[in-house]
Amino acid sequence: MDIRKFRKPPVIRRPSPFWAINDRITPEETARQMEDMLSVGLGGGFFHSRSGLITQYMGDEWFSAMKAALEVAREKDGYLWLYDEDLWPSGNAGGQVAAMKDEYRATYIRAFLLSPEEQLPCIEREEIIRYAYKIIKRDGLALKEFEAIPVEYIEKISEERLIIVKGYSPKVPWWSGESYSNLLHPEAMQEFIRLTHERYYEHLGEDFGKRIPGIFTDEPHIAPAAKSGIAWYEGIPERYREWTGRDFWGDLPYLYFDGNQARHIRLLIHRTLLRQFIEAYSKPLYEWCDRHRIAYTGHYLAEDTFSSQTICNCGGVMAHYKYQHIPGIDHLCRQIDGSIPVLFTAKQASSAARQSGRKNVLSEIFGVSRHTNTFQDFKWLGDFDLVLGVTFFCPHLSWYSGKGRRKRDFPPVWNYQQTYWKELSYLNNYFTRVAVALTSGKPDVKILLLHSIESAIASRRIGVISKKIGDDIPVDDMKGMDILDSAMRKVLEAILNTGYDCDLGDENFIEEYGDVKGKNFIIGKMSYKIVVIPPSYTWREKTVSLLEKFVENGGIVVILGKPPEEIDGINNKDKWQKILSAKNVYSLPDSVESIQNIISSLQPSTYKLQGIDGKYYTKTYLQHRIDGKEEIFFIVNSDREDERHYILTIENAGNRKLLKWDAVNGDVFLADTEKEKEKLVYQFSLPPAGSLLLTLTSVSGNIPKEKRMPDMTVARVIQLPSVFEFERKDENVLVLDRISVSYDGKNFEQEEPEWRVRKKIAKHFGVEEALQWQPWVAIRKGIFEGKGGDIILRYRFESEIEKPKSYLVIEEMEKGRIFINGKEISIGKKLDWHWDRSFKKVEITDYVKKGENIVDFRVRYNFLTEVEPAYIVGDFRVELISPYEGKILKENKALKGGSWVYQGYPFYSGRMVYKSTFNLQGKKKKVFARIVRPSGILFKINVNGKDAGNLLWSPYILEITPFIKKGKNSISVELVSSLQNSWGPLHEREGDDNLWVGPNAFENEDFIRDELSLFNYGIEKIEILCW
Repeated sequence: MDIRKFRKPPVIRRPSPFWAINDRITPEETARQMEDMLSVGLGGGFFHSRSGLITQYMGDEWFSAMKAALEVAREKDGYLWLYDEDLWPSGNAGGQVAAMKDEYRATYIRAFLLSPEEQLPCIEREEIIRYAYKIIKRDGLALKEFEAIPVEYIEKISEERLIIVKGYSPKVPWWSGESYSNLLHPEAMQEFIRLTHERYYEHLGEDFGKRIPGIFTDEPHIAPAAKSGIAWYEGIPERYREWTGRDFWGDLPYLYFDGNQARHIRLLIHRTLLRQFIEAYSKPLYEWCDRHRIAYTGHYLAEDTFSSQTICNCGGVMAHYKYQHIPGIDHLCRQIDGSIPVLFTAKQASSAARQSGRKNVLSEIFGVSRHTNTFQDFKWLGDFDLVLGVTFFCPHLSWYSGKGRRKRDFPPVWNYQQTYWKELSYLNNYFTRVAVALTSGKPDVKILLLHSIESAIASRRIGVISKKIGDDIPVDDMKGMDILDSAMRKVLEAILNTGYDCDLGDENFIEEYGDVKGKNFIIGKMSYKIVVIPPSYTWREKTVSLLEKFVENGGIVVILGKPPEEIDGINNKDKWQKILSAKNVYSLPDSVESIQNIISSLQPSTYKLQGIDGKYYTKTYLQHRIDGKEEIFFIVNSDREDERHYILTIENAGNRKLLKWDAVNGDVFLADTEKEKEKLVYQFSLPPAGSLLLTLTSVSGNIPKEKRMPDMTVARVIQLPSVFEFERKDENVLVLDRISVSYDGKNFEQEEPEWRVRKKIAKHFGVEEALQWQPWVAIRKGIFEGKGGDIILRYRFESEIEKPKSYLVIEEMEKGRIFINGKEISIGKKLDWHWDRSFKKVEITDYVKKGENIVDFRVRYNFLTEVEPAYIVGDFRVELISPYEGKILKENKALKGGSWVYQGYPFYSGRMVYKSTFNLQGKKKKVFARIVRPSGILFKINVNGKDAGNLLWSPYILEITPFIKKGKNSISVELVSSLQNSWGPLHEREGDDNLWVGPNAFENEDFIRDELSLFNYGIEKIEILCW
């Protein structure tokens, strides 16, 4: 690995966030933000139209701002990535495509089953009957005989009928009053390219392939808008005949019923729809980008599970990755294996990239995971993706503006508003350096796990709409699909936990790139020694033929669970039995133990990673790469709770050395290994969410030895006092999020939480739909023109002190007038700002009295007016006087260990410095500082007036020996918090346990409560450890 590139990575490898362009934008502010992003170690950003945009999407001002950002990128060595849609999902050019003609609208078909006594199905306004059948004979769910009938005969037939209805996705404000577009329609997608990609090239083409490296497509899909529907395009019957040689309408009933070749037909129909999606959307976009020298990247909707892939793509999402220069995934929430599991998702994309010979895999990461994400949380999530093959991060989300609805747009925010913004360079340097390592050389992967989604598709039945209920009425059935999905994940996890990497084999890839050479199963650029078949029913003819040849050549195949018996959904047990009879084919139960035993015994490897007890740890992953004569190991403990103790044994190491790389600082150390004949043995521990980057090399030189952490159990521990002197580095905050409103200037309605008041005011003026529209569209169409009027927003707060140093912060304060206790405050023309440039700030010290204070914000309301909390910031303490509100008091001089929320800082979102002293007598070999039960984003340590280092993640222990002196020593710990307790969400029912943090967590009554839910920041205690 190139140490120079590791220490100073190329900027193109640096994380580039979704830059949420969500307000009125200017060239000046856009340029400033671009420069700011580059200064914290980001590589630039994806210019992403987002909810709240006031500037016209792709208008003159839009392009002027982009050109200003590009000018900074050229001067400061950064990149501006494109995003291909107004909002999301991609493919509609903000509704323009679907508006052209109905056939360009997202379309579906669904089935109604009419009993003999029924006349016509009850269909929606825009639905039409597309096809009809007479059911002549069926036995329960098994269809025996049927025939097509003219639509006009439906009411004339007394037998049971199957009616196919065609409909469109509804028209909604999200799409400027139009529908989503039909991504199966080739002509519609050519219009999307013309309206989006061609326009970008027209305005910015000179930077394509230079400072504009690529374009992001976001969540395109063909999920039907109706229950029990499938995506539709009128060309499907013709494509079906062309690609399968069969009659589509003659086969369609077997999507709903069992019967002769039903499983085979379900596969053919799903393959046709998936292929059409690729032919109409993915392939043309890829080819356009290829011709115009930019990378096509992004991710498809719901790539996480078998069921979601089938609904949204009509098959496996991996097929699309053939047509992405940088395949991508979406890693949502603060989780890796929860309701949206990521292991499978990441391996799909990285496997496809490897097999296609592509080095990069993108992850849209950190979205929906809240402001309370610590650096350890970010590292935990990032390491997980990196070890599974991701190499490039698109952090979600950098808000251009945080005012109004924008601050509820799936936090956390990675932009200048965030408390830890300037410290992000530590995290970005770490991610980038690891990415440099994991794009050096080639991945060493010898195990292929076949992707069993087509077995799941064959077992899927789509339901019909029927007034009857019973066992003989087809209903949506994905139970078999979910069982196979779970089994596939179990196998993948078990293999990876042995310490060996594994790729997935998608049958679309195998169909095009599959081959067998000797004892190697080939997919594109990758060659595998072991093929694992998870629990499954059916595989494609090409896959089975290659398996036969592979087995015949002596290749190793492991079949788990009940062996498959079908080829393309048709029984062919004899051929499978022939494969099973070979000596190099192992048929085993689908248990973790049997999987790991067989893999560890068969894997042709020169290394082994195990726990010190010889067992395999769950949630442990290793990526191994060969870089010329060097080997790279990236090892990750993805357990958030437990430290893990490992032994890495490397065979035939000879005189080679093991180097340990520090991706935070760019340093390299000689690992403290033991030699056993020709083996190198390295024993090490990883803390919760810990990771280790190693290289095995023959390079010699003066490399310093790693410093092992001493045994903390034998250290002398000095407990520092649990009461600290402290320094509040930023102004304290009192949030005022209960409002009463007056429409006539005299009478005020009952005080309520801001989210209810916001909705009631909108309803009062007839603009309740405003938040569903992009502002720029609503302005252009004049939807809410003339609706509004004068209002007063009243906020109250209590103070126990007269005239505390204080400021009032209100979003877009300049649009109205401010009164404190009945006295108007002159706000002037040039206001200061706090947190965000649209959060205006004015001093109110002389207006605050002891007791109750009233703030009135008089403003002319229209649909763009932000009805939001107000904030008092300044030098004071805040005490909660009810579950809903706080009051201002005189600040204390000391801070106890534990949460600061209950010590005067419930809404504080800044930095707090904890100060203490300790005495050391006599010479000490080693001295460490340890933070006990820390709760903060990161921690900065200062000893005797000198910066001693940062604690970014576990273990929260730092050596401070070089800074220690004999006698009295001072130590300070600066805790960096986040926007959480100021910007929220502040009223979640589940508090920090709520997994999905978006607008729902701020204003959906099903997720929130009136009472406050605050996050506890603070330090329990500080210890000094001596040897």
